Amino acid sequence: MTSLFHRPAADRPTGPAPSVTALLLAGAAFVVAVLVAGFAYLGFIEDSLWKSTVDDVLEITDQSAHAFEVYLEKDLKKLDILVSVLEPVASTDTAAIVEHCAYFNKAQNIYGVVNLDTGYLYTGTESEGLRLPDEVWEAYRDFPDRGVREPYVGDYTGLKMVGYFQRIDFADGVPALVYEGAPVSRISEEFTMSFFEDRGFSYIVNGRGDVLVRPVSRHSNDVQGNIVEAVGSGANGAESVSALTDSLAASRSGVVRVRLDDRDCVMAFVPIENTDGWSMVSVIPDDVIMEQGNAIIGTSTVVLFLVILVVGAAAFFGLAASRFTRSMRAQGAETRAREELFSVLASATDEVFLMLSRDPVRVDYVSPNVDRILGVGPDEVRADCAVLELEDAEGPVDTASLDDGRTVVREGLRHNRATGEPLWFTDSLYDVEVDGGRRCMAVLSDRTRERRNEEVLREALSVAEVANESKSTFLSNVSHDIRTPMNAIVGLATLLLRDAGDPDLVRDHTRKIQASSQHMLGLLNDVLDMSKIESGKTTLNLSEFELSELAEDVVTIARPQALAKGQDFRVNVSGVRDGLVVGDKLRINQVLINIITNAVKYTPEGGTVEFDLVQMPSPRANFVTLRFTVRDDGMGMAPEFMETLFDPFTREENSVTNRVQGTGLGLAITKSLVELMGGAISVESEVGRGSTFVVDLELRVARHRDSREFFERMGIGRVLVVDDERAVCDEVVAVMGDAGVGAEFALTGADAVSMAAEAEAEGRGFGLVIVDWRMPGMDGAQTARAIREVVPHNVPVMVLTAFDRADAESACDGAGVDGFLQKPFFLSSLTLLLEELSGCGGEAAPAPGDASIEGLHFLAAEDNALSASILEELLAMEGATVELVSNGQEALERFEGARPGTFDAVLMDVQMPVLDGYGATRAIRSCGHPDAATTPIVAMTANAFVDDVARALAAGMDMHMAKPVDIASLGAVLGEARAKRAAANGKGRP
Repeated sequence: MTSLFHRPAADRPTGPAPSVTALLLAGAAFVVAVLVAGFAYLGFIEDSLWKSTVDDVLEITDQSAHAFEVYLEKDLKKLDILVSVLEPVASTDTAAIVEHCAYFNKAQNIYGVVNLDTGYLYTGTESEGLRLPDEVWEAYRDFPDRGVREPYVGDYTGLKMVGYFQRIDFADGVPALVYEGAPVSRISEEFTMSFFEDRGFSYIVNGRGDVLVRPVSRHSNDVQGNIVEAVGSGANGAESVSALTDSLAASRSGVVRVRLDDRDCVMAFVPIENTDGWSMVSVIPDDVIMEQGNAIIGTSTVVLFLVILVVGAAAFFGLAASRFTRSMRAQGAETRAREELFSVLASATDEVFLMLSRDPVRVDYVSPNVDRILGVGPDEVRADCAVLELEDAEGPVDTASLDDGRTVVREGLRHNRATGEPLWFTDSLYDVEVDGGRRCMAVLSDRTRERRNEEVLREALSVAEVANESKSTFLSNVSHDIRTPMNAIVGLATLLLRDAGDPDLVRDHTRKIQASSQHMLGLLNDVLDMSKIESGKTTLNLSEFELSELAEDVVTIARPQALAKGQDFRVNVSGVRDGLVVGDKLRINQVLINIITNAVKYTPEGGTVEFDLVQMPSPRANFVTLRFTVRDDGMGMAPEFMETLFDPFTREENSVTNRVQGTGLGLAITKSLVELMGGAISVESEVGRGSTFVVDLELRVARHRDSREFFERMGIGRVLVVDDERAVCDEVVAVMGDAGVGAEFALTGADAVSMAAEAEAEGRGFGLVIVDWRMPGMDGAQTARAIREVVPHNVPVMVLTAFDRADAESACDGAGVDGFLQKPFFLSSLTLLLEELSGCGGEAAPAPGDASIEGLHFLAAEDNALSASILEELLAMEGATVELVSNGQEALERFEGARPGTFDAVLMDVQMPVLDGYGATRAIRSCGHPDAATTPIVAMTANAFVDDVARALAAGMDMHMAKPVDIASLGAVLGEARAKRAAANGKGRP
C-alpha cells in the first residue's frame, strides 16, 4: 500500500549525488529568494494593514457622527412635544407657559420660551419672566425657524450649553422662540467621544474648525479652541491644512495626515446632519493605529527569520551529515515543530500544560503561557514545580498512584502572582508513555470565568425565586383584600333584591355598599400607586406652595377623625421663617395624611395624637430642612414587626389591629415617596406606649419676603398675644420678632385686658391683638370684647383657634373681632389676612361659590352607553341637566353650534373613538365660539395618575376628576375651575 508521505522506492530518483558547491549555491539562492519574497510580503502586509485601519477610523467617525445625529434628534423630539403643548396657549397666559416649562424641566435639560414681541424669557425655574437685554432679544429675533445653536453660556445656569430652538406663534398670534438647552458637559459625559482604549478622540467642530464639544478624558489631544489652528501651528504642510479647512467648510468627509502634540496622527472628519455645518473629527496617533499591525508585522518578521534559520540549518546539516544523521535531524526538527506548534496553541488558551518525569519528579516541559495566566516564569516552574501547587491542597500528588492508569482531578484556588487576582483551577493529571518511558502530563485549567458565571446564574435564580414568591404573596394579598369588600358588595346586592320593598333596609344596604366600594377603590388606588412607584415611573410635580396651606390641608382632614374618637389632637409649629417653598405639595400631603390617619386609627378613644412641624437650617444655600413628627400614645408595635413595617401588604396581626381596616400599602407608599423626594423617614415604637414617626425633607425656599417692610407699611410695631399655652405664645413672639415687630404675651384674658389698657394709657398701645378662642376662665370672645373697649377701632383684633372656624365665628359674633386665624400660627396667614382687611391685597380671584350644581346645564362626552346613562341619572338627582355625545368630534360640533351661555361646563372623557378628549379640548379652546375660553372643561376619566392630570391640563382642561366620578363634589370642582380660569384670563403681559 502506498504511503501518503513516502514515495515507493521505484519512484525515487537515482543517479550521481550533486556536488557540495552546487548544493551550497542552490541553498544560497533559495535563502536569497526567501528573503526577497519575505520582505516584499511584509511590505504588502504593512500597507494593507494601514489602509484597512484608516478605513476603520473613518467608519468609526461616521458611526459617531450618526450616533450624535440620533442624540440630537432625541432632544429635538422633546422640543417638538413642548412646542405642541405651547402653541394652543395665549402669550398672556404666562402662568401656563411657566408651568409647562417647569414640567419639562424635570429632565436634565433646560427649557425656555422667549416672547419675541416683548423680549421676556420664561422658564420653569422662576415664577415670573425675565426681561432680556435688547441685544440678546434682537439676536433671538434673527434666529431661523428651527435649528441647533452653537454652544453658549446659559442665561440662568451660567453653564456652557448646546441649544435647540424653534419658532412658534402663540394662540393669539404673538411670535415666540422655544428653546431647549443641554449642558455641553453632559453631552461630553453621555456621548462617548473616545476609542482605541481612550487613546483616540473625537471632537465636534463647526465649519470654521471651532471646537464645540470636546472629550472629557484627561488623555485627550491638546486641541482647545480651533482644530484648524491646532493643525496649522504644528509641523504640517500647507496641503494638509488646506485640505482640512476646505473639507470642514464644505461639510465633506475625508482623512488627512497631520502632526499634533509632536505625534504623527490620522485625522478623519464626517459632516453631522441637521446642524449648521458641524462635523465629527477624530484624531488618532499613527502608533495607536498601527499598534496591532506592528505586532502582526513583528511576529511575521520573526517567523520569516525562523523559517530562514530552519531552512539554513536544515541545508547545513543535510550537507554535513550522513543519511542517518539527516534522519535524526529530521526527527529532531519534527519534535521541535511539534513543541513549537504546541506552544503556539497553548498560548491562546487558558490552560497550562506540563510534562513531568516520574522518578525523580522533574519538569521536562511547561507551556510558556504560565507567565500570562499565573504570573510565574517557566524557568521558575522548571526549578521547583511546587510554586504551582493549589493553595488549599492537602499535599503534593503521589505520582505513583497513576501507575494503574487512573486520572487524578483536583480543584482549588491559585492567585496570579503579578496581579494578585484570585483564580479557580481544575487540575487533571494523566499517565502517558513517551519514548518508551512513563511520564505524567498535567493540565491546569483556569475555570474562574465559568465559576463566576455559575455564581451569577445562581444569584439570578435566587432573585427570580424571591421575586416569584413575592409576586405570589402580592397577588394572594391583593386577592384577599379585594375579595373582602367585593364579597360584601355582592352579598348586599342580593339583600337589596330581597328587601326591595323595605326603604329603611334598602338605604342601610346602600350605605354599606357605598362604604365597601370606597374601601375597594382606595385599595385599587394604593395598588396602582405602589406599582407605579416600584416601576420607577412616578414623577414629582414641583411648584411653589405655602407651608400654612399644607398644614391646614392636613389638619382639616385629620382633626375631624381624631375628634370623632374623642382624641386630643395637637399641632405644634416652630422655627418656620420661610413659609413659601418649592416641592410636590400633593405628595407631601399624601405622606403626612397616611401617617397621621394611621396614628388616629391605632390610638384608642381618649388618646393623644401630636403633629409637629419644625423648620431647621439646611447646609445648602436657599434650602431649608422640614421635620414632620407624628407622635401618639396608642397601641404601638412589636420589635419583630418593625423590621417589615414598610413592606407592602404588611400589617401586625392581633385582636386590636384586625378590627381596623387597612391594605398594608400606606406606609410602603409613604416610604417610597419620601425617598423619591430625597428625604428620610424613621420610626420609634413600643407596644402599649405608642409610636413616633419622623419625616425629614429638604426643600428649596421659593423667595424671601420682606416682612419688616410689610409691618412698617401696615403701621404695626407692637403685638399682644393671648394664649393659655406658653409654647404657643413663645413661638408667635419669636416669629413676630424675626419680622421686626415687638411682641408681648399674656396667659389669661384678664391679664391681657390689663396690659392693653395700661399700654394705651402710657401712649405705647399695641398695633395688633391675637387672642386664642378656647381659654379657661375668660375665653377668647370675652377677652376680645373687653380689649376692643380699650384699644382704638383701627387696631385689628384676631382670634386664633384650633377648632372649627365656623363655631369660633359664631361664638365671637358681636365681640369686635376683625378676623380669624387657624392654628398652627403662620406669619404668611397673618399677612394675607391683614392685606384683605386693609384692602391692599389686590384683586381677589372669584370665590368658588356654592357647591350645588342645581340648575346647571352640562355637555358630556362619554362613549360608554352605560356610564353615560348613570351620569345622566346622577346629575338629574342633583337638579342638573345634561346633553350626551359619544365622542370628541360630536362634542366639538355641538359646542360650536350652541348659543352663548348654553352650557355651564363640559364633562370630557379622555379615551373615545373618532376624536379623543385631549384633541376635542384643544379644538374647543381654539374655535371661535364666544364661550370657548371661559367655559370650564373637566376631565372625567379612569386615567388617574399624576402624568394623566398633567396631560389633561396641558390640553386645556381646567380640572381632573378620576372615575368613578363623585357627583357630590362636582360643584366644588367647578367653582375651583372657574376661579382658576378667571385668574388666568385676568393676567396680562409682563
